[in-house]
Amino acid sequence: MIKLLSVALLLCICVSLSGCSLHSLVGDGRGDWTLELFGGYAIVKVNSYCINLVRLLEDGAGSTYIIPNFFVQGFQTSEPYILLKGIRCEGEFATDIERNATDYSYYLFNTADGMLAGPYASFDELAHSCADHALLVQDTWLSPQSLVNGIEPKRGEHGNTYYYCKPETAVAASAA
Repeated sequence: MIKLLSVALLLCICVSLSGCSLHSLVGDGRGDWTLELFGGYAIVKVNSYCINLVRLLEDGAGSTYIIPNFFVQGFQTSEPYILLKGIRCEGEFATDIERNATDYSYYLFNTADGMLAGPYASFDELAHSCADHALLVQDTWLSPQSLVNGIEPKRGEHGNTYYYCKPETAVAASAA
């Protein structure tokens, strides 16, 4: 037992001396991106298991999740509304099984007043709610990941690589 504790303590010391952090143990940020929408909101990819809608805080001080434990697989926008299609997760990060699931949940988010409606269990339920807001919605979704493909990555202040773009820029780049 003492040997096991000694090994664990030694490992902790080695990790801290090498400058590693939990983030660098699970990935160095390559492929992370921020897809800016409007009203101070964005869809961000933290890692392969976390893609979510966030409210960007002022002065770049970070962000906060709008829908905790949700993995965004598609979105639509009609300012001030953001419509989301994705998977509800047990934890902050989706598991491989959750990422490949097809039992989608849908949300309607109003960026003007911060009101979130959902989850809707079907596209038809979402469409009915959208009709109440005079929104026409189609079952055609933008994939956040496909929008950032082809965008030139930038270097973050902590040395991590990230992608930062607006949807119209991403669409133009992916069409080129």
